[in-house]
Amino acid sequence: LMDTNTYTEVKINIKDTICSGLKKISNKKSLKKEKNAILLFDGRGECAAHTFYEYDKNNNWNYYKGYDFIIIDYPGYGHSQGTPSYKKVLKMAEESYTTISSEYNNVIVMGYSLGTGVATYIANKFTPQKLILVSPYTNGFDINDYTVKIIPNRWKSYITNEFPSDKYATKINIPTLIIAT
Repeated sequence: LMDTNTYTEVKINIKDTICSGLKKISNKKSLKKEKNAILLFDGRGECAAHTFYEYDKNNNWNYYKGYDFIIIDYPGYGHSQGTPSYKKVLKMAEESYTTISSEYNNVIVMGYSLGTGVATYIANKFTPQKLILVSPYTNGFDINDYTVKIIPNRWKSYITNEFPSDKYATKINIPTLIIAT
């Protein structure tokens, strides 16, 4: 995957952890000579190399013409150091967005599955050009209800509400595309 000229490695430093990812350089630049990027926050268990492989295999890059496409693996995912946690993922997302937005005129934040909570958080905290959510959820309780049906209701209070997208979404005032699958 890294042998092609269209990919570069990206590293984001977060305290004592280095998070790695990939960037695909668009072969079609904007007519306005602006630098455009899409920053994807991927789903649980995903890694940049696999996502890029799937996009290559399925020829999905045509959907992103004129935009560089960037994925930074969460701490503990792919080639990133550390262990994943809610706070570490949000810190990685903040550092990634800050770094990328300093290099590009326009940044679209995109989230897939678990990454929609991260993308919603970033769109709430910063002001990207646009927000794209693919297979979003409202909050951590909904994820639990969908994936773990065996936990009785009386125990739900012990489950933390991480990634409260419904809370973050109330203050987002940018164009948003939601694709529910």
